[in-house]
Amino acid sequence: MHQEMSRWAFVALAMGLGGCATLPPPGPARALYVDLDQLVAGRERTDWVVDRVELEAVADDLMRSVCATPLAERARLGGWLAARQGELGEPEALWRSAGGDLALVQPALHLARVRKLLAHGQTIEGECPFWLPPTEDFGGVHADADRFILQAETMGAFQLVLAEGADPAVGGAGLVRLLPGYGLNHHLTVLLGLEMGVASELDRGEGGEVQLTPGFAAGVPLVLRVHVGSLRWDTGVSLTGRSKDPDFSNPRMGLRWDQSIGVATLRVAGVQPYVMIWAGHEWLPETDSAPRLHSLRMGSRVGISWDP
Repeated sequence: MHQEMSRWAFVALAMGLGGCATLPPPGPARALYVDLDQLVAGRERTDWVVDRVELEAVADDLMRSVCATPLAERARLGGWLAARQGELGEPEALWRSAGGDLALVQPALHLARVRKLLAHGQTIEGECPFWLPPTEDFGGVHADADRFILQAETMGAFQLVLAEGADPAVGGAGLVRLLPGYGLNHHLTVLLGLEMGVASELDRGEGGEVQLTPGFAAGVPLVLRVHVGSLRWDTGVSLTGRSKDPDFSNPRMGLRWDQSIGVATLRVAGVQPYVMIWAGHEWLPETDSAPRLHSLRMGSRVGISWDP
């Protein structure tokens, strides 16, 4: 069982790194590929079995991308996919040569499903609505590339609070964040915004003893997001502040570093929900009323990305 899980994890990593390195040339063909890739990845998470059933299930979302892509760009993508399939090999032949080990043929099988999705879209293109004509500058539906977005999310965590002269303490933190951003390309999005909420910390009492107390928290987070299909990897650094007062007077400033991984769904009406797990470390310097503090956090982020 352990070997099986390790093999699947390796294949997933290989597919992710391969996806980062291999994309069609820039333009509508690339934007269409990214959309189709995300459609396939989403269906594969619930175990893709029968091609016909899966193709029909995503037809509506598929045609939002296919109809808006010029015919020449669809043909361009078809040629690129065929060449890429030739490099990876045909999934059934690979599966037989691998002794029936499906995990080893996942990259080729995933690409074959993307090709089938494109072919299905070409087959039913006559059903494209009149209000969704091809556009020469089609940039995709589900990606952030070359567009401004606005992200709103909640960020909660359990935390282990460490301070000099005190035993470790367990606390919590909850933040609301608003993050405008811009898609640099189909792999990278940068976000910069504001966050506010509550978080526990260790303070010195009147007798000099260190005690766990609630406080108000705020910050300015900077996030670099990496996209691979529907997967998201975030690296964040934040200038943070803590205060005992609701008006945030006399705040204690610090720094936080965090890493997140998660998945995003499809974008509908400009809105793309996502969910992530995250872990990070926050440092607050020593003051007259509080010891130097280190908070190790782990929790979840749930939010939406809006393309206005």
